[in-house]
Amino acid sequence: MPFGPIQVQYPSGLFTSIISKMAGQGNILVYNSDANNTVYLTEKPSGNSAALEEASPLAPLSSIVVDGTKDIYGYTASPGLTAIVLRFPSASGFTPGSLNVTGNVNATVSGNVNIAGQSIPIDVSAATVTINPSLGYIPPGITQNIFTDNTTHTVSAGAALAYGIIDVSKYSSVDLTISANSNSQSTAGAAICGIVMMRWFDDVSGTNLVYEEEVGFWLSNAAGNQMPIRGSVPMHGHYMEILVFNPGSAATMNLTQVVVTGSYRTPVYSSWRQSTPLAAQITINGVTVTNMNYPAISGQAAYTGNLGTINNTTPGVGLRAYPIGFFSGPTWVFFSVTTATLVNVGTIVDMTFVTSGNLAAGTSQAGSIMNLPNSTTVNFSEVMMLPRGPCMLVVNPAATSTIQFAAVGQQGY
Repeated sequence: MPFGPIQVQYPSGLFTSIISKMAGQGNILVYNSDANNTVYLTEKPSGNSAALEEASPLAPLSSIVVDGTKDIYGYTASPGLTAIVLRFPSASGFTPGSLNVTGNVNATVSGNVNIAGQSIPIDVSAATVTINPSLGYIPPGITQNIFTDNTTHTVSAGAALAYGIIDVSKYSSVDLTISANSNSQSTAGAAICGIVMMRWFDDVSGTNLVYEEEVGFWLSNAAGNQMPIRGSVPMHGHYMEILVFNPGSAATMNLTQVVVTGSYRTPVYSSWRQSTPLAAQITINGVTVTNMNYPAISGQAAYTGNLGTINNTTPGVGLRAYPIGFFSGPTWVFFSVTTATLVNVGTIVDMTFVTSGNLAAGTSQAGSIMNLPNSTTVNFSEVMMLPRGPCMLVVNPAATSTIQFAAVGQQGY
């Protein structure tokens, strides 16, 4: 059996003979050296539709070992296509060679690419590289900015700013940073929080909705007091639309920054963080906003997991609201009244849709998700799934009421 190449083509009658059976000749490796065209192998010398269906494909640049005891014929899929098949008697495997290249390369690669002498990640800062994540492994640290908007946009009460539909098919997830404020937050009906809505579609026109997700975030009371919210979101469709909504009934919202970055990481769940606001950063009509205690570096408390604590504090008479750092995951919450019960039961309130002037003490508060024990002998301690939006501890103490509180984000999201 010779080593010589054989050109295989689409049959005009007979198939191309690749192996002629010969007693005692042993194994023969058959290698399809063509980079694009598949060779179909069969035992029949010529064919009709049934013979074609019974053939086995030998993919481009692949090989198979046969024992030489049967005749084997081959053909390509359609007229005009050819492939060179090589035969190697007594061989058991085939290893493609290496190619050393200096200069620019334009190539279509179906297998792995190894670049010698380079650390990971490879520096491609001086070039434009398009990566299709469906064709192979991509290091998870690779990211690409999709867009950055640092223009200040004024969003009216009840309205939304919509960013156009964008193609996110190259990415497994996106990271978002959003900053916004309300300069008139003390106005009754003004928004305390903004809402970011993400919607995914399978068509560029945005007709076929696949999935949507909404997340609330704290609005600061002035541009200089902003607390960016940052999130990482898995992809749910080929195209994505981002809208930022002002849920208030009065006063405008100023959207000052939106940054969207594509990533090849594959998070299972959305993950969001926003630091615990200081009392000076939030204004609510008719309510005293009070600082939590928390360890922080430049106010980034939510990134340490400590979302706020109150340590045996006597707040004094009057309705008080304590902002809690935003952490989209399981959160351990502790609360106790150590001296003198409160005038109204303490509550944890989802603030996403609560507007300025509409926050009250007690069980009737809209958005209330947990009523806390109002007893000097009962402590509350529980891991909770807080909503994907900012929350507050709202209390109305008596003159000598003393309270303790802690909220700690748990690992896992």
